[in-house]
Amino acid sequence: MQNLWYSQSLMHLAWLDSGEAVETDQFREDIHGTQYFTDGYRLLMWLSGDPFSMLEMQTQQWDKPPGLRAK
Repeated sequence: MQNLWYSQSLMHLAWLDSGEAVETDQFREDIHGTQYFTDGYRLLMWLSGDPFSMLEMQTQQWDKPPGLRAK
């Protein structure tokens, strides 16, 4: 996300609470057998082919971002 933001390609972003978190010591596997862990969030990004000011990038209010999830 930061790389796209610094390269002035990121117009909007939104956090999606996609479900259960998977701890780093309790890996899961995808359909290809690749192990992964997750904080339970996905990041949705709107990209621009033309330079887009870092100061104009907007965060869409879909779900609460990581760190603000109710426990």
